Amino acid sequence: MKWRWGLDNNIWYRSRKHFGDIQIHWLVDHWFWLYVHARFIAAATFAIAGAFQFSPLKKRCLMVCRNPVSFLVRYYQPGIKSAWYLGLRHGVFCLGCCWALMLVMFGVGASSLVVMLALTSVMVIEKTFPGGQRLTPIIGGVLLVLSGMSSSCNFP
Repeated sequence: MKWRWGLDNNIWYRSRKHFGDIQIHWLVDHWFWLYVHARFIAAATFAIAGAFQFSPLKKRCLMVCRNPVSFLVRYYQPGIKSAWYLGLRHGVFCLGCCWALMLVMFGVGASSLVVMLALTSVMVIEKTFPGGQRLTPIIGGVLLVLSGMSSSCNFP
């Protein structure tokens, strides 16, 4: 099983590389203005995530992700291949529901376990609790306020 651990590490490293982390660091290192004003990366992340909370795509994905039984009843077909595509399709809806909060989680919460726990709790409440979808505009407003605060404040 030793080879599997090395393979998993290699796949993790390569996928992380392609998700932009290294490119953002390279851009900050090679563009002096962005190096001096790095707070705008956090501001843009908060703004994108906050604006997405108000989008119709978010509402649609959240509706599908909150009701997996109706999704399964509607799209179920027998067979292994159909089951694979059904799970993939539902996973895309769930990813569409939470990608913006995950972006904030990985960008901001990676250095704080408390922030990651808070954002995870928000996603779980939003997807599973009765009336959790009413939390979406509140989250969007908070993220937009954080965007404004992080772009106007001069962090060291």
